[in-house]
Amino acid sequence: MIGDLNPKVSIGIPVYNGGTFLAETIDSLLGQTCQDFELIISDNASTDSTESICRSYVARDSRVRYERQASNKGAPWNYNRVFELARGNYFKWAAHDDLCSSTFLARCVEVLDVNPEIVWCHSRVGVIDKNGDKVDTFGSLSGAAEVLILEEGQLPKLADSKLMPSAHHRFRSVLLGDTGCFDIYGLIRSEALREMSLWKPCFGWEKVLLSGLALRGKCAEIPEELFYFRIHEEACSAKETLAEESAWSDPGESKSKLNAMVRFQLLKGHIQNVFEAPIGFWSKANCLASFGTYLFQLRKWRSVLPQILGNTGIGGSTRETLKKQKELQSTDAK
Repeated sequence: MIGDLNPKVSIGIPVYNGGTFLAETIDSLLGQTCQDFELIISDNASTDSTESICRSYVARDSRVRYERQASNKGAPWNYNRVFELARGNYFKWAAHDDLCSSTFLARCVEVLDVNPEIVWCHSRVGVIDKNGDKVDTFGSLSGAAEVLILEEGQLPKLADSKLMPSAHHRFRSVLLGDTGCFDIYGLIRSEALREMSLWKPCFGWEKVLLSGLALRGKCAEIPEELFYFRIHEEACSAKETLAEESAWSDPGESKSKLNAMVRFQLLKGHIQNVFEAPIGFWSKANCLASFGTYLFQLRKWRSVLPQILGNTGIGGSTRETLKKQKELQSTDAK
């Protein structure tokens, strides 16, 4: 219901200077076939057109709620803020530059409505550039995701309900997985998020959140491409220096954090998730045993160790994709 005080779904957009893509993102969300939602936007004191764009949508659509902060408090704080303001049974974080197909929300709501063991779900992911042109596709999510069976006239169900039977199996899959964390932008049960410690001012924290969710239930992947992750020069995923990543996480900090410190904080977050999870002793013990494998992944250390010794950022994957894209465009032009 439009303007409902108790919407089924809350969508939160934390934004800072997102004027270039924000209107397109909002349009893709307001155009969902499922209309029982509220759209919450928290503006981290943007200095571009973000405020005027948001206020224009508030004026014409009662589902849109807008809050502007007096100063930039960092992206993690803002991600927490939009959830604090949420009233729905289900919640979705939405980046200011990504897009959703018109049926994304309806598909996800249906999955959570009929599968109580599923805590969060997402679809397959298309990657688009700044112009909205598709450049890649990702079919695997955080590692704990199980693919759904979608049959016409039937309710969605997991292809193999025994694939991730226990909390420690799911936790291990997230902890040791090397896939993207796109499903942080899926639809999540609000009650699960309220049980957890949420975003901390540390770049890369989305994987910690996903390991916390994995300890509380299953993740489902809808075998349809309904979500589009945008890559561009200003994207969060394009940040590659510690200074850029620190400014994104906590602009109040005068110095960038050490690479080793960031990785320690992420490890500490995963450990904290295990102790806070509503699971039994032996399940927690199995989760903790996974850290032995995690710390002795020789293949991973080949890339991690140079980053620590060189004190470089932990991200920057999008930069590589953008470079390859430019190289291809340059080759095609010849």
